[in-house]
Amino acid sequence: MSTALDKGTVDGQVPFDVAWRTIDGLKIRYATKGTGDEKIVLFSPWPASIFAFVSIWAGLTRRFQVLAIDLPGFGQSEGRDDLFAPRNMGEFIARAIDAFGLTSVHAVGLDVGSPSVLFAALAPGLASIQVPVAIVVGRNDPYGLARDAALLRERLSHARLDVLEAGHCVWEERAPEFESIVTQWVSGGFRGQAQPT
Repeated sequence: MSTALDKGTVDGQVPFDVAWRTIDGLKIRYATKGTGDEKIVLFSPWPASIFAFVSIWAGLTRRFQVLAIDLPGFGQSEGRDDLFAPRNMGEFIARAIDAFGLTSVHAVGLDVGSPSVLFAALAPGLASIQVPVAIVVGRNDPYGLARDAALLRERLSHARLDVLEAGHCVWEERAPEFESIVTQWVSGGFRGQAQPT
C-alpha cells in the first residue's frame, strides 16, 4: 500500500526515510522506525511537517515503534478543505490509525493537532475522555497559553500537565525535556493517570 520511499533531509542530514500511503483518498507522507512493545504515532503540528520531530526521532525510535504522519495539507501530504477543522481532522486521525493496522497507540499531537487527537479519542465533551492524556506546553507560548492548558488539565479526568520554559515550539525548543516526558509517559507513566478500576 505504500509507494516510493524517499530520503528526507534537514541540513544535509537524513533523519528518516519517508514513504506515502493513500488514506481516505489522499496521498499521505509518513515515516516509521523503531522497535519495542509500545507504539507512538506522532502527528505533525499545523502548519509544519514530520520534520518537526527531527530532534526527538532518534531517542524515541531507540525504545519504541514510532510512526510520524504529515497531516493532510501539511508537509508533503495531500489535503482537502473539509479536514481543516479539529473534529474532522480527528476523524481522519482515527482512519489513519486504522489504515496502519494499529489498535493501541500513544498519540502525540502538537499545536492545533492536539484537539484533533482529542477528538479522535471519543471527545463529544472533555469530561467524557477516559484515556490518559499528557499535556505539555511552553510557559511563554503566545498561542497555546499555559493557563488554557491548566484549564484543560482540570477538565480532563486523567491528565498530566508539564509546563516547560519555552515558547510555542516546545517540542523543538526543549527537545530533551519533551523527549523525556514522552518516553516516561509511554514507558508506563500513563498508567498513573488511568481510570481507577
